[in-house]
Amino acid sequence: TYVTHIVGIYQLNRAYKYKLKPNSDQKATLAAWFGQARWIWNQMLSANITEYENTKKFIWSQQYQKRIPELKRQHEWLKEIPSQSLQQKCDDLQKALRMTSKSRQKKFGFPKFKSRHDTTQSFRVPQQNAQIKVNKHEVVIPKLGKIKWVFHRKYEGDIKSITIKQEGDNYFAVLLCKLPEIIPELIDRSTCVGIDLGLTTFAVLSDGNEIATPKFYRNAQKKLKSTQRKLSRKKKGSANRTKARKKLRKIHNKIKYQRHDMIHQSSRQIANVYSGVFVEDLNIEAIKRKWGKSTSDQGWGLFINALAYKSNHLSKIDRFAPSTKTCNNCGYVHELKLSDREMNCQCGNQMSRDLNAAKNILDWGIAGLDLSLFKNTSGTEEIHACGDVLTFDVTRVIDKAASLRQEKFLTSVKKPSNL
Repeated sequence: TYVTHIVGIYQLNRAYKYKLKPNSDQKATLAAWFGQARWIWNQMLSANITEYENTKKFIWSQQYQKRIPELKRQHEWLKEIPSQSLQQKCDDLQKALRMTSKSRQKKFGFPKFKSRHDTTQSFRVPQQNAQIKVNKHEVVIPKLGKIKWVFHRKYEGDIKSITIKQEGDNYFAVLLCKLPEIIPELIDRSTCVGIDLGLTTFAVLSDGNEIATPKFYRNAQKKLKSTQRKLSRKKKGSANRTKARKKLRKIHNKIKYQRHDMIHQSSRQIANVYSGVFVEDLNIEAIKRKWGKSTSDQGWGLFINALAYKSNHLSKIDRFAPSTKTCNNCGYVHELKLSDREMNCQCGNQMSRDLNAAKNILDWGIAGLDLSLFKNTSGTEEIHACGDVLTFDVTRVIDKAASLRQEKFLTSVKKPSNL
């Protein structure tokens, strides 16, 4: 039995993102506030670099926050933005500096200075005395007032803070809400699924369903190449270069939004249908070094994170488990090349290698969990959404699957031998 890593059983905080519709005056104010928050970050980072060179120590957030009143007396324009937002920027830099420890430096690196040309600009306002108020049509932000927004879904819990972001020409508000402690539901073994992530197909589910690879970045490469070439020809510091940079940013944002939309729709559909989800604990950075753009274009990390907070239960299988090479029928471990796309075993098992891997991930995931997490541990029949009766001795046959919730995904179950 391969060890499984349980993820996302309790969800204490959740972020909700909404699109803002500020008017021209509010856009000007937000641009100034982005600049003030950026200035504090750069000043604190510069001071930390100097301090570390002299004393080998950092200036932490609480120390630097004491300097803010003096900075406001020197620079009157710092009084425009809510003071808590400047303090929050200090906290953000402190968190970034803590990530520069030897164990994390290779992954995160040292913090960088922020620029007005950065793709994303942001500042955060914490909730104090219920100053942040929301309704269906607008949100109230301290010192700024009411801003119209697209309230496309309700949020749950109590608002802890609001982050205002600018991505290209778009503005967003991100509400961070504190949720009550969630007690996860028990897992129904008949509605569990294993997912094998890949490059040729984005995801193959253990019941035979597939999610195609959309290749948003690859499809936009020709347009990106042309736009980047035009940008490189523009004179640095000119207005035309600024316009070209905005066009390039718009294309990149469109790719990002397309990828996020596909991932969130797919993960929501899976979370609605399956009570337990099992995936591999992929070393995405190592795969990215070998396959580059193709890996980045998939968005596996975002997909797994989305499943973690949307699904009732998500477990990760050991990344070194030979899920692809092991025959799901007899357990024999084959020597497969990457070019071998089919599992042809001596026991007669013939299927796609990705489907075979997904079924192994499901079996090992179920086998590695505590029996107390399941609804039914006796092996008797269970009643499903549409009245179907499914017993654990039923093999995986897609056309004989249980009906679930009238969704398009089909699920069937094979009970592992050790349960």
